[in-house]
Amino acid sequence: MDTQDRSRKLPRILTMAALAFFALPFLTVTCYGDATVSGVQAATEIDLYPHDTSGERELTREEPPNGFALVALVATALGVALSFGSARSRQKMVWAAAVGVMALVGLFVYASYRTWGGAWPRIGFTGALMFLVGAAWAGVGAVPRWVRFVTAGIAVSMIPGTLISIDELPESAWLYLPVYAGVFIAGTLAVGALQAAARPSDVPSTGSRPSTIRVVGAGIVGFACIAGAAVGSPVLMGAMLSNEYAPDGVSSSYLFALIVLAISVATSVVAWVAGRAIAHGRRRVSFSPMRAEIGV
Repeated sequence: MDTQDRSRKLPRILTMAALAFFALPFLTVTCYGDATVSGVQAATEIDLYPHDTSGERELTREEPPNGFALVALVATALGVALSFGSARSRQKMVWAAAVGVMALVGLFVYASYRTWGGAWPRIGFTGALMFLVGAAWAGVGAVPRWVRFVTAGIAVSMIPGTLISIDELPESAWLYLPVYAGVFIAGTLAVGALQAAARPSDVPSTGSRPSTIRVVGAGIVGFACIAGAAVGSPVLMGAMLSNEYAPDGVSSSYLFALIVLAISVATSVVAWVAGRAIAHGRRRVSFSPMRAEIGV
């Protein structure tokens, strides 16, 4: 009973923690004089910590409330509400958490494109992203051990980069790599949670564990798919960017983010399907129940 109580409470705790992180510093934009905004401010322009810096005033004047940030905030709040409901509501919470993750991925891509790489995620962004990934998988139920390790590893690797001072960033530019990679891997994990939640729970498991070679092969294919989306994004950015922003810069930034987000979701689906096929191979249908039913 205690285990069941913990399994019900964990998605609630994780979604509430993710929602709290929206009140923390979310993004720092260096092309507006190092202006930092919280997740709430990025989504609604409501400044929870007014500083009245010139960079922040310029940023909020030039940028309307961000659609990706708003979707992420609403999805997270909806996930909190659904986590208090029935088992079916908690299944919907998985979708809310996953949508929140993908919206945060879109926010990251949008900000990077809009500022020509001058946007840097802060601790609020990282915390909300990883707690939502954890909430999505917690709502699924049975979580593979490797998913736990990967999620924890990504969170740990992203924290130093999101805590470092902007002034120290040029000397520690290598910290951008785990942050950049972690965002795309988090999106892939969210897609995996949706696929796991969509699988019928009454399908019997074969109980067989894949061989080490199959696991390694599945991992290589999965990371190759993720790397394709991550590496292709800056290439696409270079093709779409011009020397100066066009008057419709916000629209083109949304277009770029939506394209990258679609590519990321598609490659994530391929990564999970191909990885699962390689790890488990072709499963043969067992006719034992049928034979027992007809008396053979």
